[in-house]
Amino acid sequence: MSKRPGLFTAQTREREPLPIVAPAELLGRKELSGAEVLVAEPCESEAVYLFCNSLIHLAAGGVVSTDSPPVDARGGSFIAVDRGAVVQVRLMEGGDAATCWIHAVK
Repeated sequence: MSKRPGLFTAQTREREPLPIVAPAELLGRKELSGAEVLVAEPCESEAVYLFCNSLIHLAAGGVVSTDSPPVDARGGSFIAVDRGAVVQVRLMEGGDAATCWIHAVK
């Protein structure tokens, strides 16, 4: 933690500061409903930031399906991916229509 009042720094277990990450270029954005799939541009970083107003299934480097891992990205999620991976997202079955965004992380 910072010694300055009101400022906080995330730290590792060894009390080293964690690098600050921020969303970079937009890789994809789409209003999803039913079985529609958002296919992002290839990611040149090693992580993506996802935000969606609903629960989703996610595939990084493969084809997304209802068997793909579920992700709760309603508050935003950082996901590690391989460089060049194409991220695909679809809503969980029964989910309401929602807009999803995928950003590279710098």
